[in-house]
Formats: sequence, structure tokens, C-alpha cells
Amino acid sequence: MKYALNGTWTLYYGKQQSLSTPQEMLEAGLSRIEAAVPGNVELDLIHAGILPAEIYKGENINRLRNYEDYEWWYQTEFETPDGCTGKKTALTFEGVDTLAEYWLNGTCIGTSANMLIPAVFDISSCLKHTGKNTLYVHIASIMKQAYQTETPMLSLMHGWDLNYESVSVRKAAHCFGWDIMPRAVTAGIWRDVTLSAADPFEISQLFYHVRQCDERKAKLRFCYEINTESVQDMRITIHGVCGNSEFCEERHLRFKAGTADFEIHSPKLWWPYGYGEPNLYETDVTLYQGGTPVASKHLRVGLRSVELLHADAANGEKGCFEFHINGVRVMCKGSNWVPMDVFHSRDKERYPRVFPLVKELGCNMLRCWGGNVYEPHEFYDFCDENGIMVWQDFAMACHAYPQDEVFLEAIRREAAAVVKKLRIHPSIVLWAGDNECDVMYYQSNADPGMNRLTREILPQVVYSNDAGRPYLASSPYASETIFKQRIWESVPEEHLWGPRDYYK
Repeated sequence: MKYALNGTWTLYYGKQQSLSTPQEMLEAGLSRIEAAVPGNVELDLIHAGILPAEIYKGENINRLRNYEDYEWWYQTEFETPDGCTGKKTALTFEGVDTLAEYWLNGTCIGTSANMLIPAVFDISSCLKHTGKNTLYVHIASIMKQAYQTETPMLSLMHGWDLNYESVSVRKAAHCFGWDIMPRAVTAGIWRDVTLSAADPFEISQLFYHVRQCDERKAKLRFCYEINTESVQDMRITIHGVCGNSEFCEERHLRFKAGTADFEIHSPKLWWPYGYGEPNLYETDVTLYQGGTPVASKHLRVGLRSVELLHADAANGEKGCFEFHINGVRVMCKGSNWVPMDVFHSRDKERYPRVFPLVKELGCNMLRCWGGNVYEPHEFYDFCDENGIMVWQDFAMACHAYPQDEVFLEAIRREAAAVVKKLRIHPSIVLWAGDNECDVMYYQSNADPGMNRLTREILPQVVYSNDAGRPYLASSPYASETIFKQRIWESVPEEHLWGPRDYYK
């Protein structure tokens, strides 16, 4: 059971000091306004009349630079829901931008340093079950940290000559300024905050893999894991329906984790727009103890295969870069998907206006750009439903990123969280390591193959947590052949670089 802590919080703010506890902050006499959660501190300043309402007009956006060295303290109070009493309870922040520490009832419960993935804390030991709980979230200035962090020489030698402050922090790269976005070094609790009580039984992992499919038969493997200490007298059922096509499977549990392999005859396949219907099976997975259902999850299953044929030009022959869906070569027609808003708490507000434009274009592919955030499920649901293939970059762009073990591990954790969250969506047809980082290496005569992030860490994460989707190290990708022979002109997949005012 989940309980939302969204709503109106109190926001304290001021130039960053050496304040280490909420009590020290309160004694420092910082300014205070109301804040929306989810939200961005800049929007709260606008609503309070401190920043201009028309923040995108003229040079108003440049006024945000005055707040880059500020710290922000969010505060709220809540009573513990009855459903959490006596149970292990987690506090989840779906998105906090960016460097944060968290205090509950006077105890520091943890920290986070990644805008792009959730932060989750077990608060069972410090949650009050009578009276009010007091929660603080302290967000430090990311620019203060950037100035105190050594810049990797690798990044300076092989990166884009802008935004070096972005390379060592896990924050959407565009926030520091881009050719398509203004500089806005944002801060805030920009996605939902929830309490969740642990249930006695929970389907903690659920994933399906289409092992083979055509119009005659589809072979599926469902993989699942249950949070439980015993599987005595437990079984799991998998029931999916799409029009007049249906499947229903049952397995008795022998361990908390397992698989179910089965076939669907005359399946309804998922097709990209222009090649057929994007059929989805409404699927319920239910866990039973004895004859009683004790846990369930719903997902939509898209039956499709995906293959990327990728070869460089060689021996006078043309190269290729082709997506084959269900064995059919697909003409990809689409767009780069870039930030919907400078302030990402407002992204979803724009979906109702933007999604119809995607369909109006006759689009069947969107490439989620590596300088952005990772979109929520609503975006991928739309793509699932409308036959829009998704090319998903991991969140790196136009730099040679650090190669030290701490940064490698940060990317490993981030990528694993993203793949586990999004792998259920049939619309995703490619994981791509980054945006244009290979180009940065290539242009300075450095070997992109030495980038451990995209040649070692990310493919390992994809291999370990997903199946059936191709992986591309970078976009555009400089293969070993391309680099050694210095033949960039034979790269089979390339970007439309050029005067942006024209291409817009």
C-alpha cells in the first residue's frame, strides 16, 4: 500500500552556508515560502513573486544564475497512516534534484546524488506511530560542489568545450545550457514522494521475454520473484487477453523466484505504426496462497521481436543500419525527443499537447536524447499503445565522462534502475550508451573503445537485466573499424548536425 506525501511543503532557502542539521538551519533565519511537491524551487520563487512569471521571456531565465549557489530545505509534517503501523515502511522520492540529505524526526536517514533515479529509505526505526512526523530534505548547491571537484583531464581533452561542471554529477546535462535549451541549474523535489508499507507477500520483480514470435506462434518466458520466506502452498497465474486471443498459465512455486515458459498460437503481434496494429495483451499476474490471492500485478504484453542489423562500409560495399521488427525491415520515421520543459516537474503537463503532434507527424520512432531525464511510464505507455518505437539513450551527452571506479559504479546503479523499470515496455527497441560521446573522442584522435562506461558497464547492465533488445555503445557509434581506419564518412548512422534555427 502506497501513501502520497505530495502537496504543499515549506521551503527555506539562502546562500549556502555550513548548516549541517535542520535545527541549525532554523536558527540561521533563512527566507521561507510555500513549495509544491512535486515541483521545482524556481517555480516556487515565481509563485511567490520573487522571480518573474514570464520566466522564458526576454532574458528572465538568466536571473536563475543568482540562485546557483543557494541551498534549499524542504519541510513537511505527516501522520503515519494506519496501514504502516507495525510494518516495514519505505520512504520513496521518485526524483530529487540533485545533491540531497534527508532528515526524519531529527535523524538523518540517508543521502542521494542522482537527479535521474529514485531514492528509497527504510524508515521503520524512526517513524512515529502517534503524533506528527517531521521530514526535512536538504538540497545543496550543485555548483558549489562542482567548484570543489577536480575536473578529469580526460573530459577536458576530449569533450565539448562547454558545461564541464556537468560531467561528474548525475543531473540532466541540458540544465547547464545547451544549443537547444537555456541554462537553468534547477533544484527541487521534482517527482512524487510516497510512503509504502511492506506486504506479507509482494511480487518484487516481474519481467517477460519474447523468445521467438511470428504470426503462427509466440514463445514467452515470464520471470518473477516474490518477497517471502516460504512458498508452501503457493502458486502463480498469468492471464493475458488481446481481443479474441488469450493465454492462461499457472505454476506452483518451488522457490521465491522462478520462470514460466509457454506458447501462444496465432498470436496478435505488436507492430510499429504503419506496419500493423500495436497489439497489447492486458495481463494479470496473481499470486495465491492456498485458494486466496495475496498479491497481483498488471502489465501489458507486446509480442514482437526486434533486431538491429548494423555494419560499417567495407570493401566497396555499403554499410547498413536497419531495424527489423517481427522479421520485417522497418522504415523509421521520427524525431529526437528532448526536454519538454526546463523545469521537469512540468513535463507531464505538456504530454496532452505533444503526443498528438507525434501522431500527426506519422511518427513511428522517438529517440530519447541522452542530455535529458528518463521519462515516466506515461510516455512509454503512449508509445506502446501507438506503435512508436523508442530508441533509449542513457543519460550522457557530448563529453568524455570520468572513468574512476566511483563514477563507474554510479552509472551502473543508475542504468540498472532504469532498465529494470522500463524493460516491460515493448516500444523500447534499443538501449544506446550515450549521445555523441564517441564523436568527442574521435574528433580528438582518442579511441572511443577505451570508454569503459559504454563498452563495459552499460552492456553488462543490459545483458544482466534485459533480454531481446539490441545495445549500441554510442550514437553515432565509432566502431573499432571506423576509428582505426579513420573513415567517419562510412558511419551508417549519423546525426543531422547543422544550423539549428533552420532545422527547427
